[in-house]
Amino acid sequence: MAKSPNPAVLVNQLRSLRQRLLEERADIVAAAADRDEAIEALDEGLDALAKEALSDVNLAGLIETREGGAPVFSVPSNPGASTDTRLILGFVALINREALRDALIRTKIDAPLQGRERLATAAKRKALAALDEKLTRQEVREEVSIREAEANGAEILRRADADPAIVLATDAALEAM
Repeated sequence: MAKSPNPAVLVNQLRSLRQRLLEERADIVAAAADRDEAIEALDEGLDALAKEALSDVNLAGLIETREGGAPVFSVPSNPGASTDTRLILGFVALINREALRDALIRTKIDAPLQGRERLATAAKRKALAALDEKLTRQEVREEVSIREAEANGAEILRRADADPAIVLATDAALEAM
């Protein structure tokens, strides 16, 4: 007759597996963004900066003259205007978008991504959902094992970070999870 494993050993094994799943999850969370998605976000940002730069400049003096006077070029201070850096970047995006875009891709996307694992947002979400499901199943297995040990007179402490929904679930609810 095979001897059943020590309940504490079994729970520790389940906890070790849970820890490995958490480490795998942390790796996925830490994965860099996909390059194409980063460039798409950059393009959207450049479009917004260019639009913002144009809206922040008030050159009404070029078309609305006072009492028949000549047009005046003046860039008045606009109380709601963006910071100078945003305004300048916006105008550079309007004038020489490709050069600015290439420089930003090279320095702010490609350089930091070099050598890093990348994961597209959709793939990251899918992987995290799958891992979260595994983690939930693992926590349920751990709770079931603890309850079985308690029923046999063993005392095993629950983790401080145990999911309260699982710890407080009825036996029937745990079976359904």
